[in-house]
Order: sequence, then structure tokens, then C-alpha cells
Amino acid sequence: PMVKALFSGKYADKIDELLHTRPNADLGERAGLYLAPHGKTVHPTAMEEFFASRLAGRIPGVQQSQRAYTTFLNKMRADIFDNIADGWDKTTKTMKDYEELARFINSASGRSRWVPSQASPLLSATFFSPRYMLSRFETPTYMWSQSPEVRKEAAKDLLAFVGTGVSVLTMGKLGGVWDVELDPRSADFGKGHAGPIRFDFWAGYQPIVRYVSQAITEQRKTERGRTQPVDRFETVLRFLQSKTSPQLGFGIDVLRGENLMGEEISTEPSNIASQAWNRLVPLFIQDIGDAIA
Repeated sequence: PMVKALFSGKYADKIDELLHTRPNADLGERAGLYLAPHGKTVHPTAMEEFFASRLAGRIPGVQQSQRAYTTFLNKMRADIFDNIADGWDKTTKTMKDYEELARFINSASGRSRWVPSQASPLLSATFFSPRYMLSRFETPTYMWSQSPEVRKEAAKDLLAFVGTGVSVLTMGKLGGVWDVELDPRSADFGKGHAGPIRFDFWAGYQPIVRYVSQAITEQRKTERGRTQPVDRFETVLRFLQSKTSPQLGFGIDVLRGENLMGEEISTEPSNIASQAWNRLVPLFIQDIGDAIA
């Protein structure tokens, strides 16, 4: 469905209609299951965060990608909700159980309830995908949900997630495909790395583990394998800076005179313009510019 929606707006509309008329549609809506609307008139706060702009829906290529991404997430959320809800004994479940299930699915798919709609515009201007970022902290908390069924579902899913990632890394390591860094203080922790290429399976959780480890030990491991002392407060600031929006992050780097990697940034107009082009302009536009040049 995602691939078909990429090439056909009519197909995406058909899937959207089917999701809103399926047998569990009313139950999902009352429980709070989030199905993102799509179209040019949708308010940015209702969009999926990776495309939270009306402009995205008007740019050729980005428009189709936005449509495919929204279709994929909506169908995934609805299918998972239906699959779990249909397997529950309806006589023992209350509306609170379904609401908790919907919240867990929303969070696990990147839409945290910890971001109020009123604060979304400000947070989105400050951080990159704040709902997604906070969902990485929120999702594990459902292992302590008040609903026993949701607790079991959260524990099962997170165990499968970690187990799958570890298995893939182990097979790649044993097969000689890549090396794996096991020190949580390193930026490469839990990644398969082959030469300059890094394979990260952890969907946003890896930086959290890394920065927490660095803050606890007050140490970090460099790419050359050396251990350096780091200030705990500085580590927290670096984590926050790594999550800022491209615009704010760029401004902070210019003011500090260096980027997040510690590389010096010249304040010469030509360099500032080059940095702005590389960091603020969409990649496909950069590729077109490089091809023309």
C-alpha cells in the first residue's frame, strides 16, 4: 500500500476511506488511535512530523513521499490495533484498556502524547520531530501500564525489537559483514560499521543510551578508541543540541563557532552560505544543484 500510494493519490484516498470505515474504526477513534489526515489543507500539527509543513505537500517528489509515508503509518497503526483488539476477550476489557492500547501504538509509532497540540508549533520550531523524540522515552513506560494486556504487549514488542536488533548485529559480525562497537560511551555503540558506513537499527534509542552512559561515567569514547573525560552538564547540552531543528541548530553552531562534532565553523560569508545550503536545503534539491554544476 505504501508503494502504491507513492504513485497514486486516488489509491491513497481509497486506503484512507477503508481505514475509516473498517469494523473497528469507531472503536479506534473513541480510544484515541491516531490516523493522520493527508492533503494540502491539513494543519501542520496534524501531520506526521517528518513532513510537518504545508510546503512539503506542494513540492514534487516530497508530496508523493509524504502521501506514501502517511498511508504506511496509518495502515500500520490500524492493522496493529485491529489485530490486538480482535484477539482480546471483549467481556473482560473496558474502554480504558482500548485507550491505553491506542496510546501505546501511537507512541511506539512515533507520536508521543507528551506534546500538547498547543505547544507543538513552538516545540517543532525548536526541536526536530519533538513528538518522535519524546516517544522514545514514553514507549518503554507502557511496560508498567495500568492495563495488564498492554503491559504484556509492550514487554513482548520491546523484547522482540531488542532481540531482533541484537540478532542482526551478531549475524553480521559472525559473517564478517561488519564490526560492532559494544562500548555504550561510543557514538558507534550498537551499530554495524564497515569502513565509513554505519548501520543503525535502533530507531532513535541508541543516542539516548549513549548520552546516558556518558553522563553517568563522565566519559566518552572517540572514533579512534580513546576515552576522554566529559562534563555531565555538557553531555546533557550536547544531547539537546543534537535534537534541535536544523534552523536553530545551525544558528547555535554559528554562534559557538563550531558544530556538534567539534569542527570549527568560519564566520566568513561564503562559508556561512555553504553551511546553510548543506544543512537547510532539502537533499534532493542539493543533488539537483550538484548535477547542474
